[in-house]
Amino acid sequence: PCPSPNPYMRDISINKIEEVQYRLQGQGVDSGWTWASPADIEYRMVGYGEAPYFFFRITYPLDEYGEYTLDIKAGNGIASKVESFALTYTNVVIEDMEADKKKVEVGAPVHIRVKGVWAHDNLPVAGGYAVIGGEKAYFDDNGWAEATVRRDSERTETFGVESVLVRGITEPQLEASAVSITWEKTATPVLGEKNVFIFLGVAVITILVVSTYLLKKRK
Repeated sequence: PCPSPNPYMRDISINKIEEVQYRLQGQGVDSGWTWASPADIEYRMVGYGEAPYFFFRITYPLDEYGEYTLDIKAGNGIASKVESFALTYTNVVIEDMEADKKKVEVGAPVHIRVKGVWAHDNLPVAGGYAVIGGEKAYFDDNGWAEATVRRDSERTETFGVESVLVRGITEPQLEASAVSITWEKTATPVLGEKNVFIFLGVAVITILVVSTYLLKKRK
């Protein structure tokens, strides 16, 4: 009998599940029938009484992304039953990353785009988001996600995908190179060299106007 956690209810006698086995197949893997480890037992209300639910843990290391079939065989003292499940082992791959500018004025926005695909079939990731520079960038139907970043002081900063949230996946596989963005202050336009020419009584004045980035003195 299975003991009841409720002191006012009697213990429950059932055809207790005596064994659970699994078989995993796919991508060159065939585990054969393997015993699953008992994990826990939980009592839930069913109708006017309590019924025990048995939990088992299955752990199997996988090396190849792709489709797998998991067969579960559960048996008690009377009979056994096999159920099959289709599984997909995959990850989000960041395969491309680009910025529309590499050097801008302090405070100016920069648009950074990343491309995400599924590891098992290389199809675009649709839905969910990537975190870039602390900003959430949502994947569209073509697998692209775009974030807008700006900085209010002079700096050079490198941006990559910090994390994702796509169907429970949070740590992507990074294949694209990070991008480096520089925010700088530009100088006030100054007059450069002046050239004055006299031709047929008409003065032609050429003024060179220069606007450059202010460069900090290196220590």
